[in-house]
Amino acid sequence: MYINIISNGKYKYVYINESYRENGKTKTRHVQKVGRYDLLEAKDPNFLEKLKAQYEEPRKRNEELKAEKLNAMVASLDKVIEPDYSSNAAPLLCYGMEPVRAVWNNDLKLDYRLNYLQEHYSECEFSINDAVFYLSAFKLINPSSIAYAYDKRHQYLYSAAKDLKLPDLYHSLDFLQKHKDKIIKHLNQRVEEITSRKLNMIFYDVTNAYFEAPLSDEEKKVIDNTNLEEIFKIINEYLKKHNLPQLNELEDYLDEYDENLMSLEACDPFKLLDDKGRLVLENFPNDLLYELKQYLFLRMRGLSKEHRFDLPLISIALVIDELGFPVDYEIYAGCSSEFTTMKQSIEKIKEKYHIEDSVLVADRGLNSAVNLQMLLKNGYGFLVAQKISNLPEEIRQQMLNPDGYQTLENCQFENYRYKVIENFIKEDNKKTVKVPCTLVVNFSKERQERDLLILEKDRQEALKAVENNQRIYSKKKSWQQMVQIKDSSGSKAVSFNQELYEKRKSECGYAAMVYHKTPKDNASELKGEQIASAYHQLVKIEECFRILKTNIRLRPMYVYSPAHIKGYVMICYLSLLCYRIMEYKLNQAGTPLSFRRISNALKSACVAPFKINNEVMFLHTSTYDNINDSLYNRDKELEQSEVSQMLPINVIMKAVNLNPLYKINSTQNINSLLRRRGAIEDMISEELMSKI
Repeated sequence: MYINIISNGKYKYVYINESYRENGKTKTRHVQKVGRYDLLEAKDPNFLEKLKAQYEEPRKRNEELKAEKLNAMVASLDKVIEPDYSSNAAPLLCYGMEPVRAVWNNDLKLDYRLNYLQEHYSECEFSINDAVFYLSAFKLINPSSIAYAYDKRHQYLYSAAKDLKLPDLYHSLDFLQKHKDKIIKHLNQRVEEITSRKLNMIFYDVTNAYFEAPLSDEEKKVIDNTNLEEIFKIINEYLKKHNLPQLNELEDYLDEYDENLMSLEACDPFKLLDDKGRLVLENFPNDLLYELKQYLFLRMRGLSKEHRFDLPLISIALVIDELGFPVDYEIYAGCSSEFTTMKQSIEKIKEKYHIEDSVLVADRGLNSAVNLQMLLKNGYGFLVAQKISNLPEEIRQQMLNPDGYQTLENCQFENYRYKVIENFIKEDNKKTVKVPCTLVVNFSKERQERDLLILEKDRQEALKAVENNQRIYSKKKSWQQMVQIKDSSGSKAVSFNQELYEKRKSECGYAAMVYHKTPKDNASELKGEQIASAYHQLVKIEECFRILKTNIRLRPMYVYSPAHIKGYVMICYLSLLCYRIMEYKLNQAGTPLSFRRISNALKSACVAPFKINNEVMFLHTSTYDNINDSLYNRDKELEQSEVSQMLPINVIMKAVNLNPLYKINSTQNINSLLRRRGAIEDMISEELMSKI
């Protein structure tokens, strides 16, 4: 029981309250109304101290008894009569998944959403939420293959995977692939509630991920059955174009079917499917196969951003918001073109989320007049990096002219200036598509120094090639373009292109972006200063890809069926989102931590269970990496604060509304601090319990 003072109108009233549990929830109720505060105080100025002594002292005494019991149990550790060499060493259990679970359940409410989808759309007997959560959290702590994650399932406190089987984890990937859009729609609603984002500006980019496999899906004839709806649609359009019966009409034409006559047509629709409705690719005409290629096969060779041209790839288009939170993604075949898939991605996002009147920011690799025109037709503005080496000479001279540049204040880069050039026309190579827009050029001293270093390295490579009369078979590399070749075979380096070198030197430090406001909303128009600032926000999506590939280990992938590949990418997406939520909460709390420090903290957060008087206790411990990190790698902005003295895991726990563990914890302590309600068998697997 405790004293509670409540204001009601102009008076305060004193109550005796008590806490109790009902259906697993803590509630309070009034036990006694003592009276009006002012009247009680008038009768006895010390009434409040007397009430506290009467009702709160027993509670405090009970807490003291618990503390004394815990201290006595700890003290008993020193009273070992004789060593027991037969006992097992206490196993280390990682509790680093608990902060992730707090984000998963409390912020994203994914447990509710996945349980609902399983109840209505799946007949799986295991908990899909447990499987998906475990794989996603494992990616943040110890990114590895699914088989490896399964082997380590008993090393975690409250392990969500302790009752799962390895096939269950793979089946959960099938589930994610089928319900990806439903899950991401729910996640976007949650992120909007947490961050109040508006999506006035979205960022788009494409990357790819490789597989350690010698053959592509086309070579192995593995068809992507998750795309059958799109495949049948394209087949029917092809048949309609050639005045042939469509796949759903074949039964109506069976009586008229003549194989000899049909052999004269573009293709025989009756031979495209077998008796079980499966595609028979050897009966497809070449032009139809070419059109279907990127839909039929997922893992294909293509232009690898990591120069792994020997391995099959998949392509991933990602959209994020201004804060770096992922909005959605699409997966395409490794052989697909970034330019063509951009149209598909944008139209899908518009259809699914009704995102309009947004300015889309993208890198120059996606900058084409056709794509820019497509964005405007879909109601989007654009802010896309522009290659300065392709600018018309007149525009280039305006860029190099120092007149008209304005300095951007509060910029992290030294001597950052920008200039707005109106009425710039973006054209395609054939000059059939023209898009009027604004060109914003900018200059950075820091970028100039970097560009000059790269240019000098290229110059040395080119001069070396000229000195050795090196054969130049390609002009793909920047240094090769500065080599002039001239002999009978047309490939021997004979001189250095000084004119091109001087041109590139004059352009060092400059960059450009093309901009157009959204077609409908005049209020969305950005000022030159905002456009110049947005250029540096492109690093947000590059950071997302770096985290996905390097920290979460998106690649190489160790799943091979199209459905499992798409489900695996969803796992990585969920891990990225959980990290962004933790990062956001840490920033809000004034305790920012990098991905590396968050991951190390989660991985190193451990407890060692042991028994005293037949009761299981937990010693809070950590790996050396985590302690070393807290001692020598503190963030500069935190060095002077009390938070800098805390272990990173404790900083994270506070940010996600959990309580840091004590040095020694009982089962009740663990449940209370981690906001769990589990028995000891829920915390530790049966196999490990036998070793304590």
